[in-house]
Amino acid sequence: MSPAKIFLLDEPCAALDPPAKEDFLKIVHQLADAGLSLMVSSHHWGESLNNYDQVIVLDKSVLAAGSPDQIKGKLEAIKISSVNENNFCD
Repeated sequence: MSPAKIFLLDEPCAALDPPAKEDFLKIVHQLADAGLSLMVSSHHWGESLNNYDQVIVLDKSVLAAGSPDQIKGKLEAIKISSVNENNFCD
């Protein structure tokens, strides 16, 4: 059994303009479709909820974890006031 291949990305869209962000996310989807596991940290809700299979919301501890649909259902309950699903990388 070979070791799992996981690619870690920390705020990968932080310095990207919108066209570069779109190109980057296409590459992320291609890598995932090819079987690579990716772990991405982001402060951008729209990016996380619209592009990734699983999401973990952290604030000193795990506030919510699951699929984007599961997270969307929990966001109001955990009282995160700054959530904006259209908050994409600038």
